[in-house]
Amino acid sequence: MKIVHVGVNLIPSRGGIYRTVVSFTEAYENLNYNARILNFGLSTESQVEFRAPSTFIKTSSLPFLKQYHFWDGFRTNAAQEAIGVPDLVIIHGLFYYAAATVASYCRRRAIPYVVVSHGSLDPYVFTYRRIRKAAWTRIYRRKLLAQSSAVLFSTRTEAEKASKWTSDSNVRVIPWPVEYCPDYDKIRARSLLLEKYDLPSETRLALYCGRMDPVKRPLETIRAFKATAEEDWLLLVVGPPTDRLPAHIVEAVCREPGARATYVGATYGRSLVDHFQAADLLILLSQKENFSHVAVEALASGVPVFLSRGVDIWRDLAAVDCSFVPADGRDQEASTRAALARVLGMERDEHAAAGRRGRDWVRTELSPQRFAERVKGLCESVVKNSL
Repeated sequence: MKIVHVGVNLIPSRGGIYRTVVSFTEAYENLNYNARILNFGLSTESQVEFRAPSTFIKTSSLPFLKQYHFWDGFRTNAAQEAIGVPDLVIIHGLFYYAAATVASYCRRRAIPYVVVSHGSLDPYVFTYRRIRKAAWTRIYRRKLLAQSSAVLFSTRTEAEKASKWTSDSNVRVIPWPVEYCPDYDKIRARSLLLEKYDLPSETRLALYCGRMDPVKRPLETIRAFKATAEEDWLLLVVGPPTDRLPAHIVEAVCREPGARATYVGATYGRSLVDHFQAADLLILLSQKENFSHVAVEALASGVPVFLSRGVDIWRDLAAVDCSFVPADGRDQEASTRAALARVLGMERDEHAAAGRRGRDWVRTELSPQRFAERVKGLCESVVKNSL
């Protein structure tokens, strides 16, 4: 089977979408599928490592067209050369020119296509740039979503939030995979990281991991931690700065009075794994997070997670007893701080037990093998129904 994946800004620093595309290409290796990647944008990164051939397609830098990732190749034979005639096209994300135009290209050539939302249809998304997004959905909802072979979500909660837009679509839910973390020495992992940062051996480590973007609420996370943690705790803030939240602002909030917090900056690969394995708790208070690779990667290392209700996977984890969420109420800040104070006050053994439950769940439910089986079922059913 030949499959083409299409997306914008498919680069490591953009987080989840890039990781998801990599997960698909890894699954295809086991299924003996042939995959290609079309990555639209203004620039790429040297760390891009898909498990399939990829083509970077530069889009317009003109002010108005830039935000839509416009590419005039669709007006020429360049689209035919880039996309070809595969068995299936998978389009990642919405609200960009290539998504709608690739879908149109597929319909003209009777190529089935699947749209992966990646949180684009979460109600929170429509609280900013509302006019543009409302216009976009009015124009493209039927063409891109209803006429697709399937609209794919990573959690039940994400799918339910998007039901306003997908009532006449074939909705599918497939959770993203995560590699199971082999057994490791937690005490040694913690000691090595504490030594790296020149910290006392009794320090307890909390971790925030993600882009420095207001939607992920890193500043609110730091301040909630500072207001609730005892002096033996330290929050390590890990993730790349952005134009919306540059490093100096994050560092300034880390220096505010209260419990200790340190901005680490971006870290990937083995270094990121070292941070997960050393941590006692992951804290993620995002406004919107349709799945959260960070949360499941922490769980894969046996680290329990404290999540806002904006992180959609919290409902899936509730029955596993490996995560903590604040009570739902009007004063969400007070509720979050009260819940966080309670969790930070738990003993290390309690955190470790919750982490073990999460690790077992990840191994069972989110294995790459199970993901490959789910992807195979999706691809085969979509292609079969298109014949």
